[in-house]
Amino acid sequence: MPEKITMTPEDAAEIMRQSGIKTSAEAIRDGLDQGAFPFGYVIHQSKRNVFISTKKFIEWMDDFYGVSVVI
Repeated sequence: MPEKITMTPEDAAEIMRQSGIKTSAEAIRDGLDQGAFPFGYVIHQSKRNVFISTKKFIEWMDDFYGVSVVI
């Protein structure tokens, strides 16, 4: 099980880029906001608060891209 329960969009984007997947933290935020990614969610308050489950992100990377991520 990962040490960190949640991660930032910047963390997720960096892991994806290291795996050869072109993306950005903003693209991760937008995808979560639009319901395109199953590993997190967005809460709108005075700003957009993004929550990413590290476990779900790791599972998604393996299922969708076939990339094993170790955090």
